[in-house]
Amino acid sequence: MKKSAKTILLCSFLTLIGISKSYSQDDKNRFILGAYGGYSLNSIGFDFVDYYVPGPSLGLNFSYKPGKHIAIQLGYEYNFFPMDYASLYAKDYYGTEYYLYRNYLGGDANIHNVTLGGKFNFLSKHRVQPYLIINAGVSIISRTAIVAEDLFDDPIIFEDQFSETDFTFGAGLGVDFLIGNRVSLFLQTKAQVINSIVFDDGAIGYMPVQLGVNVRF
Repeated sequence: MKKSAKTILLCSFLTLIGISKSYSQDDKNRFILGAYGGYSLNSIGFDFVDYYVPGPSLGLNFSYKPGKHIAIQLGYEYNFFPMDYASLYAKDYYGTEYYLYRNYLGGDANIHNVTLGGKFNFLSKHRVQPYLIINAGVSIISRTAIVAEDLFDDPIIFEDQFSETDFTFGAGLGVDFLIGNRVSLFLQTKAQVINSIVFDDGAIGYMPVQLGVNVRF
């Protein structure tokens, strides 16, 4: 029995040494390449926000770690929002809807972001590492909608398109799960806001939930 206890203690000690060694090796790998995918919810400022449904979110990032608790991160992200059927009604002075004048039959919004930011790691010596992310950069937005107008007479159906380039910034939280010396999985969410000059509210925002993998080298 004593021999078994000694064997268990010895194995535990060697395991701890191995884990410690893997972390020290990880400290030497200051460059990180990440890829992720997920789903985004549009949150504020989209024209007819209720008619844009959640869509896929994909991204890549490249990071450099100058220290144990911080990484400088360059990222690219693509978000796609399909547009569901929407009906618009004219309103009088009191806000009462009195006739239907436009139908949106479908369409989509595409958002491409290129950002530079920081990733702040709280527990660099643990396998589960929560972190904070902030970023700022440039967004390219394009929207296409199939529109039907003049609904009381012969409907006019046409494609409405626009695109713009704007400033964007975001902040969020995530967790890294280390599964080896150089590989980790991560789960994150954030609020991303774009200073739009075309959409009605002057800004649009969305909140993705993303799962990805990081490789250190």
